[in-house]
Amino acid sequence: MEACDIRGETVSIGSYARYGGTGTVGQVSDIKIENNSTWAKFNENSLWYSLDTIEVINKDDIKKYAHDDKDRVEKVKDLKNNVKEDAVANAMDVDACGAG
Repeated sequence: MEACDIRGETVSIGSYARYGGTGTVGQVSDIKIENNSTWAKFNENSLWYSLDTIEVINKDDIKKYAHDDKDRVEKVKDLKNNVKEDAVANAMDVDACGAG
């Protein structure tokens, strides 16, 4: 069985791949065919991805695609604080008759 990614590259056990939806990267630990679709399981998170949603990458490119969870948490905190500050500023921008 030849399994191919979204670009037509061969996917095999041991391949490194990236899921386009979230950017998750991982090493393929298993491949299966189910419901007329071919799926690859990533070793790191044990989740199955349809082969038409992943692309094979080089092992050296993993850092380029990998996300740092600490950075994501900080970005979410910053976004939350900015939204709160904007809401307060907009609330203060209402005149006496209730129109902005």
